Amino acid sequence: MTRITTRRGFLGTAGLGIASIGARRLTLPGGPTEDAANPHGKDRLLVDALKENGPINTSLEPTEDDALGPFHMAGAPYRAKLTPLFEPGTPLVIRGQVWSLATESPLPMATLDVWQANDKGEYDNNKVTEVTTPDDFHYRARMLTDEKGYYEFETIHPGAYQLGRSTWRPSHIHYMIQAAGHQTLVTQLYFKDDPRNEPDSLFKKSLAIDIEKVKTEQGEYETGIFHIVLKAAGV
Repeated sequence: MTRITTRRGFLGTAGLGIASIGARRLTLPGGPTEDAANPHGKDRLLVDALKENGPINTSLEPTEDDALGPFHMAGAPYRAKLTPLFEPGTPLVIRGQVWSLATESPLPMATLDVWQANDKGEYDNNKVTEVTTPDDFHYRARMLTDEKGYYEFETIHPGAYQLGRSTWRPSHIHYMIQAAGHQTLVTQLYFKDDPRNEPDSLFKKSLAIDIEKVKTEQGEYETGIFHIVLKAAGV
């Protein structure tokens, strides 16, 4: 039997079991995707990594902050999968690297707190279609970056939701990132070409990423890269 050694290889060969595609479940191992590893060694500058991987920025600049929003809940479990099994929606894999602006180097053991709405635009602590408890932590997770600052998680593409008669929030994913010696960053990830981006008062172009669609025998999923640059504490 041929051994699949990378997550990307697993996704392309074994098919995707995230959300409601088939009965299989995709389980992400603990380390980074092997073919996302730094081919130029420890001293590779972020600007080179960003240009190669399809960046949200093209220079070493701090990631913009964004609103915390009303739906954050502390204490999410540490895991690489935000969604319950067989949850409806388009499967999505997000990966990236956390960097220090001060040292121009990746940040190991940075903590990412990530949360989002389901495909209907509902947060688990504000649902109307079904009842959940705060302990369920649906669409929420925390994770640590590895020794090279990499992180990766699987979820589904979040739905937009309406705030008023004519006001919508586009699809987005919330982030809170913490690392020793650095300022805590609260921000949001957006998706390019979403028609609801520009009317949204919180939307920032630097936080919007490209999405690649990947087809397998079991269905289609999306992938995206979201790199993060933190400022040093006290700056």
